[in-house]
Amino acid sequence: MFDQVEHALLEELLIDPAADVTWFRANFERLLAINDQRTRLPESLLTLAGRAHVRDRGEPFDWRRCGANAGGSRP
Repeated sequence: MFDQVEHALLEELLIDPAADVTWFRANFERLLAINDQRTRLPESLLTLAGRAHVRDRGEPFDWRRCGANAGGSRP
């Protein structure tokens, strides 16, 4: 799903009559960079959260157990 920055970059290409191949390439390179950053962010946040959890409890967090508990019944 596109956010506002990605949408604006794509829209700019469509409404700018002076846009050429170089302009398209630069915008798509920016879109790829944004996508790469967005892909790495959740992994980085999970890594930081895991490190904080290890410091607090002295043991690593078991994500499998968390996932198993998430599927349990609700009151």
